[in-house]
Amino acid sequence: MIANVEDIVLNNKCAKAPNRGFYCLIESLVNFTRIDIVDSEKKDYFLDRFNESKRVVNKVGSSEEKKAIELLGETLKNKGYETD
Repeated sequence: MIANVEDIVLNNKCAKAPNRGFYCLIESLVNFTRIDIVDSEKKDYFLDRFNESKRVVNKVGSSEEKKAIELLGETLKNKGYETD
């Protein structure tokens, strides 16, 4: 069997590749869902990771990612956790 190409469709000429900030935000969101069910040592680890993720997002992230990490930081503070 031989297939012939009839049409090529390019939906987006320049797709935006995710950067490190996006993945740091995702990691922070996952850790946020777990922070209330882990021991204090793991909580400290998650908070340290959040602070590092926030630094990375503020350096290389998009404006939407920066806003999201700020909202996550505010939510952590409202829950009683201390962040940088």
